[in-house]
Amino acid sequence: MNRARAAAERAQQAEDQALTASQVSKEQSENAHQVAESGRLRLAQTKREAAQSVKDREAEARRAADESVKREVEAARAEADAQMRATKDEVEEETQAAHQAAQQAQEHAQELVAEAAHHLEEARRLADEARQTAIAAADEAHRAAQQLQADAIEQVKDAEARVSAAERAGEQTSETAKLTAQELQSDKLDLDLDSQTKAELLDQAAAMDIDGRTTMNKAELVAAITKTSGTKN
Repeated sequence: MNRARAAAERAQQAEDQALTASQVSKEQSENAHQVAESGRLRLAQTKREAAQSVKDREAEARRAADESVKREVEAARAEADAQMRATKDEVEEETQAAHQAAQQAQEHAQELVAEAAHHLEEARRLADEARQTAIAAADEAHRAAQQLQADAIEQVKDAEARVSAAERAGEQTSETAKLTAQELQSDKLDLDLDSQTKAELLDQAAAMDIDGRTTMNKAELVAAITKTSGTKN
């Protein structure tokens, strides 16, 4: 997802750059038009000024002499032509430079647009890969959860079966213990409680189901067993 987000950000940046380049291209085109128009106006102004200059100098020359007028007119025309040519060359150079700048800006804008489209496509591809990965992970997690649930159910069934078996075994053990206690009670002459260990007395008390046996000391166990045996007899 982080790669998709980074690619989307790069696509956005490229798109912004393309828009900026397009704006610059537009401004360069407008500037080229303005330069051309300005040159045309300057050319017209120069032409008017040159014509006026010719007229002025012609009038002045006429007042001096006809020959002088002719020379002055020719000189003025030559000077005007040179100035016209210089102005025309300057305007053409400026116009050409403006058009070239506009063309370069337009080409750069087109390159940025193409790059932005590429980054956008890459961002979409990465986003789709991330979505597919997430879907696959979710499916795998769902399958794992179902398997865990099935295992848990099976474990519960096994535990219930073991508990049932233990309960049946406990019932059988209790019955066996009662029979053993009866045999011990009927054979008291052979019973020597004092010679037994506390662990043995605890086992015998458990077989006779004596309450509180786990908290008794040896003397208390002997007394309890003797009392229970005498009561049952």
